[in-house]
Amino acid sequence: MTYREYLQSEHWQAKRTHILLTRGSRCQQCGALGPVHLHHVSYDRLGCERDEDILLLCTDCHRQMHSIGVAEAADAAYEFLVYIHGQPEEH
Repeated sequence: MTYREYLQSEHWQAKRTHILLTRGSRCQQCGALGPVHLHHVSYDRLGCERDEDILLLCTDCHRQMHSIGVAEAADAAYEFLVYIHGQPEEH
């Protein structure tokens, strides 16, 4: 299954709906209200993402996230999530 096909899957659509219902429509980077994109912080758990693997980003922040290197984007997103939610528990 390609990434594009995954994004059309029932599983992803349910995860997407859950994220949008629990977080609303505010960019988690700049705080802007409005249409948001769901951005994978990491693709390591693609198909079994945790909520913290997904960021809601406005179009400008999403574009900016993709314009910097993948490692830098992942680090920035992780630091932001730790700032908002605290350090994740070890499993």
